[in-house]
Amino acid sequence: MSTFIKPAFQIQRINALENQLVQFQSLSLEELTRRPNPKSWSVIEVAKHMVIGHEAYRDKVNMALSLKGASDIPSEFKASAIPSFLIKRFPPREGEIKFKMKTTKKFKPVFDVSQLTIEDAERILSELSGILNELKE
Repeated sequence: MSTFIKPAFQIQRINALENQLVQFQSLSLEELTRRPNPKSWSVIEVAKHMVIGHEAYRDKVNMALSLKGASDIPSEFKASAIPSFLIKRFPPREGEIKFKMKTTKKFKPVFDVSQLTIEDAERILSELSGILNELKE
């Protein structure tokens, strides 16, 4: 069974992320870099992971969008087999991700959070904010 993703739902998700990002921007450096447990990432690591992920696919997404006019954009998108499986198998429940997966090296934020300055953290959050704005355009 396929999974269909509606653009309107994606905009809602982006808006929710922007609201969460506003809350993150008021956190202290210690709060941004604190890991909930040794196997989890901190807020700033998750933000950097999202920036890396977007950068990896930005050109492909922009190229695909440039090939189609606004009237050609479908009302929903069909997710391919693997993303469809993951969306169905590991959906968040009440804001919690029950089954976490390891990311590949390409998407792993590589920095020592203990060496991060507040300026570094603000830059990462600003990058993510810019990406979210770009995605809504």
